[in-house]
Amino acid sequence: MRSNFLLILEVTIAILFIYLLLSYKPNFYYDIRGFREEDLLSSLISINYLYPSNVTYLEDYSCQIASNILDYYKVFVNGSLACNNTDEDLRNSIRTFYIINGTPIFVEIFLK
Repeated sequence: MRSNFLLILEVTIAILFIYLLLSYKPNFYYDIRGFREEDLLSSLISINYLYPSNVTYLEDYSCQIASNILDYYKVFVNGSLACNNTDEDLRNSIRTFYIINGTPIFVEIFLK
């Protein structure tokens, strides 16, 4: 027969284990700065396969891609601001261009 002390100890350990199991929230932090730029660039390249027909279409997709991948961004299409979510001075940028109806359209995304 088990002693009362061991029984209380087992119940306490079981309750503690269940509490830790149910309240556990992983707080992993991965440094993904390099991967964000790669994801952004590959997503911008994929716009070519969507065959954008006009600048508005290109602006919409560029803004949608930036908002899905980046926390803080500014998107410029042909030098004019298409969308942003910060007023900070962002220095890092990714530049690319598309040719729509024979006209080169330059897209520059500033990121933090």
